[in-house]
Amino acid sequence: MSFSTTPQLDRRIFRSCSPRHVSRARRGLVQGIARAAQLLRVTPTLLATRPGRYIFAYHRILTPDEASQEWCHPSIWISPETFEAQIAHLQKVGRIVSLQSLLEDTTTPGNRFAITFDDAWADNYRYALPVLEKNRIQACFFVPTQAVSTGELFWTERLALQLGHAASSGSAGALIDTLCIPGEQAIATSPAGMLALVLDCVERLKLLSDADRDAAIADIARTLKLGAGNTSGRVMSWDQIRELHRLGHEIGSHTRTHRILQGVDAETVDRELQDSKTEIEREIGASVRYFCYPNARYDQVSAARVTACGYERGFRMHNLRMDAASQPATVPRFSVAEVNGRIPLLDWRLAMSGTG
Repeated sequence: MSFSTTPQLDRRIFRSCSPRHVSRARRGLVQGIARAAQLLRVTPTLLATRPGRYIFAYHRILTPDEASQEWCHPSIWISPETFEAQIAHLQKVGRIVSLQSLLEDTTTPGNRFAITFDDAWADNYRYALPVLEKNRIQACFFVPTQAVSTGELFWTERLALQLGHAASSGSAGALIDTLCIPGEQAIATSPAGMLALVLDCVERLKLLSDADRDAAIADIARTLKLGAGNTSGRVMSWDQIRELHRLGHEIGSHTRTHRILQGVDAETVDRELQDSKTEIEREIGASVRYFCYPNARYDQVSAARVTACGYERGFRMHNLRMDAASQPATVPRFSVAEVNGRIPLLDWRLAMSGTG
């Protein structure tokens, strides 16, 4: 079975964009770091030798079973138990402060941490909020407004769920034939391989133009006879977001449609930034000061529009400590997930990080 017969999309280009080799290298690096951390018996004293300001970036808070059922990328979920253990640990090796305090106070010594969440996932409200409230921590939640208003998922998560459900319901063979790069079909025969196949497909689609991506998704849906499925209920409601604001948490923007702001014209960027800012401010009755790039991807055009659209700061990822030289539109954060967030690996990552 061929990937597609859709004439307007060159499938050779699509297949050549596979990040599979990058994913393998990344997995090997993370595993190597974990082994090194265990061998060295890294302790909080290592982190104390290089204190800094760190902004943590979380996405989903899920149990391992839930993450499996959601076909969730390993880099964006952490278990409730690991999250709570991290919070307790950070309070031992430093101080957790609000994002505003971390940004404005550049002189207080020692390790300081701020907590942020991307995408307004409902599991943040269910699992993370009780931990934050118990520890009196003010976090920042970056909200993609269209998903909150409609209750529907972004195309990335929606497609991953649809493909995952197809694989689980007896269409695994067709999925492998349709999506696999030639010669790599055997990789996808295990559950882990099937997850990698689904996630690789989503990552490759991100590299296409809007028109080509829409054509490819429609092609995949026809070939695999994907059903729409029920993908609602996974994003917070405006009532829940208003409650977060009432409890003292910061609400920031994550664009309107969760569009990746790379290779996009300034007019489109402005619309994403301004419309989301206006909508959030109307819903919570307060100004929105902070913005976060979807998928942590940006370019010179989108970075230049952040402050122009009325935001004080824009946030990327890049796993760096913040310092005085950090640019207002590209403040670095630290990605935290189950695969890279356990102690002592977390201490090792923080202590070895650079600044930006």
